[in-house]
Amino acid sequence: MTTRLSVLRLTAVVAAVVMAVLVGFSGCSSSDSGKGGNGPRATSSPPADETAANGPLVGTPSLVAGEQSCAAAEGNAPWFPTIAAFEVHDSNRTHLYACAHFLGAQPNNQVFAHSSDQVYVTPYNIVDRGPNELYVYGGGYGDDPAASGSFVSRVEPGTFNEVWRRVLINTNATDEWNYPGVLNTLADGSLVVIYGYHIARIDPANGNVLAQTTLPTGQSAPRDTAYNGYDALPDGTIVAKTVNRQPGCTEQGFSAFLDCPDPTAVPPSILVAIDPRSLQVLSQVTLPEMMGGRITTTVFNGTGQIYLPGATKLYRYSYPNGAFAPDPTWGPVPYLQSGQTAASAMAVINDYVVAMTNGGKPTPTPMSVVAVSQADSTKVATVQPFANSGAKQSFIPSMVSVDPENNRVYAMDAGAGKLAGIDLAGATAVSFGAAGNATAFSCTATGCTATAPAASAAGAVDVRVTTPGGTSATSPADRFTYAAPTADLAVSLGATPVGGLLFGRVDYTLTLTNQGPGRVDSATVSADLPGGFTASSTDCTVAAGKLTCTLATPLAAGATTTRHLSLQVGLLNLGRTFTVTAARTASAPVDPVPANDRASRTCSATLALLISCS
Repeated sequence: MTTRLSVLRLTAVVAAVVMAVLVGFSGCSSSDSGKGGNGPRATSSPPADETAANGPLVGTPSLVAGEQSCAAAEGNAPWFPTIAAFEVHDSNRTHLYACAHFLGAQPNNQVFAHSSDQVYVTPYNIVDRGPNELYVYGGGYGDDPAASGSFVSRVEPGTFNEVWRRVLINTNATDEWNYPGVLNTLADGSLVVIYGYHIARIDPANGNVLAQTTLPTGQSAPRDTAYNGYDALPDGTIVAKTVNRQPGCTEQGFSAFLDCPDPTAVPPSILVAIDPRSLQVLSQVTLPEMMGGRITTTVFNGTGQIYLPGATKLYRYSYPNGAFAPDPTWGPVPYLQSGQTAASAMAVINDYVVAMTNGGKPTPTPMSVVAVSQADSTKVATVQPFANSGAKQSFIPSMVSVDPENNRVYAMDAGAGKLAGIDLAGATAVSFGAAGNATAFSCTATGCTATAPAASAAGAVDVRVTTPGGTSATSPADRFTYAAPTADLAVSLGATPVGGLLFGRVDYTLTLTNQGPGRVDSATVSADLPGGFTASSTDCTVAAGKLTCTLATPLAAGATTTRHLSLQVGLLNLGRTFTVTAARTASAPVDPVPANDRASRTCSATLALLISCS
């Protein structure tokens, strides 16, 4: 990972994917950018699709003033008003450089390459303070034996000649984990670098350390602790967290997450807020687990929010009054499918946060892009854009890029060697397997809300979205389960005595009420009749001492129907007490509430003129 600086080499890829439908891919390629150890520049030939510039590359100077004016007008707090003040442009981690220009041409783009004379071991990120000041943070990838610890260098734009270098630590001497932090430029022009368990402010003019703070490491030993970068809220408050190496393991850099005996056997991370001026810790909290991904900050509904990808869940912490607090109204959100590994960071796109999985070890399970509503964490959209690529492994330790203005997410997978653009807008149909299309639906940039059509049978179905670009692939995460329909048919029985000189009678009214939630398609209610009475019914069957009532037509939820029975009371029945019990004996669909399936009335006949019921 020893690398000389060179002009960024781009393979232009446009893969239009609408609502998770992959309609175009272009293979990603890689090239050797001049690797080697410390020392003089080695002569190397550029890759076949690059041309040696044989000298510094300065771009188009006439564009610089306009780009600087654009950056100054962006309002990208709390970062310095320039093209590249923060590692991914803004605190929302969009990677969107709206003020920059692409100077190439499509489809036949030519790339010129120029490499620096000096070697910058494992450069992690580059920031600037305007067109004439370029700074490099490197040395933090201890996987490379040549990397002995973090440094910051100022280099000349164009030539990449080193103006000064500030070595911050030698982890070979301190016997500590060498893992990359980050360098950024704050709004006041300060260069602030976080590395290991330290944070420092660097003088841009000469590289002197103006301030330095040792940060807390929680339950992890300092030698096994590193702060993997930082983000910041609009007021400048720096937010950072730790990652931890397994105690006793000596693996360096990212290899600690891959090659330590049990990389998960580590203490939980801690989250800290740091004053950007004094570099003192303002607040800290122990997280539920060790979280390997980087922090993303934003302001949502007026409150600072911090998003963190955990091993299996996405978390949000609030920072409302100078102290961290877990947000009980949001998540944690499970986001992995079986076999997937954790995300490396989350990006904010309007009202959603987005992550892509498989940032850990390579896995045969295709990666997913997951979008979660900031307002309602139960609203989750998931897509596997490379599920049909045929790749044997999936691995992408970087994060998504997003374009909030166009509601578009860009994802990639090193295993599949592909790049995808994902846009949920423009859906023409949402289907629910054999049940058919949704009766109504509404889609945004990161999800669809749909009304499922009625189904003839219970079970899970694939939900797929159709757009002008095609139809989304099936995914276990995009399934809807129809529950078996139920309908609660409640039975009640009324009894009205009617007296006479020689003969009386009792008129019964049987009431059937569908208490839902589904429709009652059919039902049978029966009653065993007391012996010695003459029974009759106008709408049920009386035979062999039994009343049988059927429901011939469906009964909607909330609807009621009645049936009738009369028992004649004669001289032989006087002095008797008799009971009629009506009970539901069958119905479809399933009745979930058996407690209201039967009803009874008891009557007594003293004289034909005197009959009472209760």
